[in-house]
Amino acid sequence: MTNYVVVGYVAKPHGGLGSFNFIYSTSFPERLKLRKMFILVDPKSHEMLLLTRRFLKLLPGGFLMSFHEITTREQAKRFIGWELASPVSQIEPLSSPGEYYYFQLFGLTAVNAESGEVVGRVVNIVPHLLYELLDVELLNGERRFFPFIERVVRKVDLKEKKIELVVEERW
Repeated sequence: MTNYVVVGYVAKPHGGLGSFNFIYSTSFPERLKLRKMFILVDPKSHEMLLLTRRFLKLLPGGFLMSFHEITTREQAKRFIGWELASPVSQIEPLSSPGEYYYFQLFGLTAVNAESGEVVGRVVNIVPHLLYELLDVELLNGERRFFPFIERVVRKVDLKEKKIELVVEERW
């Protein structure tokens, strides 16, 4: 597991002073205001740059942000397509039991709740109209989607890094 969580993507530079337009990749954009430090990550080379927030404005579907370390439009152009991440140490715990950040579910071992047999590993979370779908890579390499609902997800154990699922043919 990485030590950061992606919260947005650089869409383009904004203005002449090194600001950026970002696209959201978080369900909690208001929490960005609580953070001072961010990481820009090149998704191809995995190069990282630790930055200090100077300015933040939330917008529908995205946000504007600038950093003390990037001060010109020319500098900002280099980062188009990069990921904006927040160190895991800055992520606030969720207050309700049974709520999880996506990053907490990635890589969990998927176990059949009835038999206890390992069925695969969670590789992605797909937002859906009514609920999220767990994208599970099965042991045979196939992918299968499980709705993240009480009837299907019986237990999430972050310490044991496993998730117990009701495995039925319809999912």
